[in-house]
Amino acid sequence: MPITRGVDIRKAIERKRREMHSLSDRYGMASQIVLRKSREIDRLLNAYGSLCKIKEN
Repeated sequence: MPITRGVDIRKAIERKRREMHSLSDRYGMASQIVLRKSREIDRLLNAYGSLCKIKEN
């Protein structure tokens, strides 16, 4: 089931990116809400990277 989890993480990353772009249009790139969303995306990207490393081994 790791493949499904990877697909789920990628979908979440894309959804969060769209949300962040929408928020940045509304509040500006330096707003706290946009920065928080960016950190959420960072966490998802790190999780996805870790999952890919596990699959390689």
